[in-house]
Amino acid sequence: MLLSMMSVDVTGFERLKEESCLEFEKIYMTLKDENNHIVNGYHLQEGYLFQDNKLYIPKTFVREFLI
Repeated sequence: MLLSMMSVDVTGFERLKEESCLEFEKIYMTLKDENNHIVNGYHLQEGYLFQDNKLYIPKTFVREFLI
């Protein structure tokens, strides 16, 4: 049996890397600038901010749309 990897391109999520939120800006900058791996349970993965295994969505229209 041949298994193939499926990938899906979702547009718009790259903007989450650019959006800032005063609430988490300090943590994001600390992780980004100092190359820390984890700060208070937060980490960066490919430029996205996660807390544990949850993607952080900044307080913008995107968060309102998803909720």
